[in-house]
Amino acid sequence: LFLAPASALLPLLVHQEGGDAVRLGLAASALGVGLLVGGVVLGVWGGFERGVVTALSSLIAMGLGVLALIAVPVGSPWFLLSLLFVGAASATVNGPIQAIVQATIAPDMQGRVFALYGSLAAVAAPVGLAVAAPVAEWLGVASWYIAGGAVAILAGVIGLFTPSLLKLETTDPDAPAS
Repeated sequence: LFLAPASALLPLLVHQEGGDAVRLGLAASALGVGLLVGGVVLGVWGGFERGVVTALSSLIAMGLGVLALIAVPVGSPWFLLSLLFVGAASATVNGPIQAIVQATIAPDMQGRVFALYGSLAAVAAPVGLAVAAPVAEWLGVASWYIAGGAVAILAGVIGLFTPSLLKLETTDPDAPAS
């Protein structure tokens, strides 16, 4: 809801800061390379013992990376490094979530859960874009990056202090529903 529009608003952020098509291409490439690097790191490392801690910590890191995008000049290597960081964090947020769902949801319910999860994610992006456009027009593109980064950090911190969320992986997928 908050981070998908940040990706869509990247061309406007680059343009507002005096960037051109080459800088936008480099920015998009850095984000993509970050996704690949994050996937490889997660594949090799495997994350923390509890995947939910990996996902929530990475969500906080992604929020910090999004905030860094508006704190550094678009033409600087720090901007590209921030995008690389956001991409890597995105991979290490989403990978553990998929694994947690597979490990904690009964196999006969996984199709329904993944369908619902995918539908909610698919709806969140256009809703976020519909809200982000007027907000970015009214308050500036950077305001959406501040909101997106802050919400990601806040959600991650709240999640790390929510006992039921931290115990999510201890759920037995074969236990009868109560």
